[in-house]
Amino acid sequence: MLAQRISPTIPVTVTAGILLGAAIGVVGTRALLLIAGAPVLMLLLWQPKWSFWLLVATIPVTIDFGGGLTVTRIIIPLVGLCILSNALLRRCPWPNPVGNTAARMGTLFFLSVLLALTVAWLNQTVPLDTVGLNTELAGYATRLALFFVTLSFVQRPRDVRQVLIVLVVSGVLESLIVVAQMHFRLVLPGDWRFSAWANVASTGGTFRAEGTTPHPVFLAGFLQMVLPFAVLFLLRARRIILKLALAAAVVLILYAWYAAYSRSSLVAIAVMVAVAVYLFSGWGRALVITGGLAFLVVLAAHGWSLPDLAQTFEDIRNFGAAVRRGQLTSGAGSLQFRLESSAGGWNLFMANPLFGVGLAQAIHQYLPYLPHWAVTPFHPVAIHNAFLEVAAESGIMALLFFSSLWLLAFRGVLSAWNDRRLAPYARALFIALVGQFMFVIMTPMVRDVWFTLPLAAACGQIMAARARDRQPSPLPAAPDTTLSPA
Repeated sequence: MLAQRISPTIPVTVTAGILLGAAIGVVGTRALLLIAGAPVLMLLLWQPKWSFWLLVATIPVTIDFGGGLTVTRIIIPLVGLCILSNALLRRCPWPNPVGNTAARMGTLFFLSVLLALTVAWLNQTVPLDTVGLNTELAGYATRLALFFVTLSFVQRPRDVRQVLIVLVVSGVLESLIVVAQMHFRLVLPGDWRFSAWANVASTGGTFRAEGTTPHPVFLAGFLQMVLPFAVLFLLRARRIILKLALAAAVVLILYAWYAAYSRSSLVAIAVMVAVAVYLFSGWGRALVITGGLAFLVVLAAHGWSLPDLAQTFEDIRNFGAAVRRGQLTSGAGSLQFRLESSAGGWNLFMANPLFGVGLAQAIHQYLPYLPHWAVTPFHPVAIHNAFLEVAAESGIMALLFFSSLWLLAFRGVLSAWNDRRLAPYARALFIALVGQFMFVIMTPMVRDVWFTLPLAAACGQIMAARARDRQPSPLPAAPDTTLSPA
C-alpha cells in the first residue's frame, strides 16, 4: 500500500538530487552554473536567433569564475552548439566563411594570423610566450565567432534593428554595473580585475570603473560604440514613455563612460560628435571646419608636435587638475607613450614585414625598436595601435586583410545611406565606425570591432541582394523564323 502511494516522480527527483550533490562535490559550485545553463540551452535551441543575440550581449563581459572557467568559455561553445544544431535542421543559416566578400576577407585575415604564428613557432630563436599566446588565441576565437555569426544572421533590415536593440540593452546593463561599482564598491570575480587591484572597497571614489571588461579603456570603447544607437532610438521614439526611458538610458551610458575615463575614447567621442554635426547640420559644418582650421593653427604653433600641444593644455591653470585621475598618467604622457608605442610597432613591422613576430609576441620584442625620441619610462603590455599590432605580429598580409575589412564596412554603410529602411541605422553605424577607427589607432585590438565590421558589411550585402532582386529578368529570345515555311 505504501508503494502505491509513492509518486513515480519521487525516484527521479531523488536520483537528480544525488547526482547534483555528487556534481557539486566533484567540481564545486561551478556545477550550479551548468544547471542554470540548461534552461538557457533549451531556449537557444528553440530560437537560434537568440544565440546570436546572446553573443552580442556578452561582447563586454569578461568575468572569471575561477579554475579557468570564464563567461567566454561558457558562451562560445554554447552558442556554437545551438547554431550548428539548428543549421543542421535548416532552422538558421550556416556561418559561411566564403559566403560573400566580407566573409572571404575575414577568413583570409584569420588564416594569415594563424600562418604568421606557425612561421614564428617554427623559426623561434627564443621560447614563445605561451601564456600570452593562449590568452590571445581565446580572444581570437571570440572574434572569429562574433564576425561570422553576425555576417550570417544579419540578412534583413529587421535583423539590424533587433540586434542593435540588444546592443543598447547590453550597454544599459553594463552601465548599471558601473553604478554599482562606483557607489556600492562592487568587485566582480577574477583576481586580475582592475578594481580588485585598486582595492575599491577602501578608495574614496577616484578609481576608474571597468564594468565587466578587463580594463576601463575597453569599457569606454564599448560604451562609445553603443551611444550612437541609443541616441538614434531616442530620436526615433514616438511614445513619450519610451522617449523618457531612452533619455535616461543615454544619460546612464554617458555616466558609465565618464566613470571609465579613457582619453583615447574621449578623442574618439569628440571626432564622432564632429562628424555627426558636420553631416546633419548646416551651421555645424561651418563650425567643424573652423574648429579644424583652428586646431591646425595651434598645432603648427607647437611645431606640429602633439605631445607639446598636450603639455600646453595640461599646464593651463586648473586644466591639469581636472583631467588627472587616480591610476592615470598625465595627458601629455598618455599621448607620448601611444606615439612611441606606434613608432616602435611600425619599426618592428618593417624589420619583419612578411609574417611579423607571431601572435602575442610583439610586446617582448618591440622595445628595442622604440624611436630615438622615446622618453616614457614605462610601456604597456601591448602596442597601442590595433593596425600596427596586427602588422608587427602577423605581417603585411594580415594588415592588408584587416584594412580591407574596414573598407568593406564603410562601403557597406555608404551603400545603405539613403535606403528608406536601413538609412537611420547605417548612418549611426557610420558614426560608430569612425569613432572605433579613432579608438583602435590609439588602443590594442578590441572585440567590439568584430561586431560592427561584419554588421556594416552585412548592410552592404542587404543592399546588393535588393539590387539583384530589382534587376529585370531577360526577355526570352524571339523564335528564329528564317527557315520556317512561307
